[in-house]
Amino acid sequence: MSEKPIGEVLKEELNYLRGEGLAMQAVFFSVLFHIGKLQPELAQAIKKGFSEAEESMTRQASKYNKAPEYVTHALRAIEDMRAAALDGV
Repeated sequence: MSEKPIGEVLKEELNYLRGEGLAMQAVFFSVLFHIGKLQPELAQAIKKGFSEAEESMTRQASKYNKAPEYVTHALRAIEDMRAAALDGV
């Protein structure tokens, strides 16, 4: 019985987690989109949540001369999530 090399096992696990994360994002955005379509007040609350998240990351970025990559990635991700969750709301 031969065991898989650790690199192969880690790669498989990473791909599994990527798939799970992508699925969770898709469900989350779809739910937010449909909630926002149901009631305008809820759509405003969702928009406010995205704005507050963006403001928080912008404050985090301002603490550095050059924002760390994870902060700039977070800002891009928030914008992408906002677009996916609120498209047409």
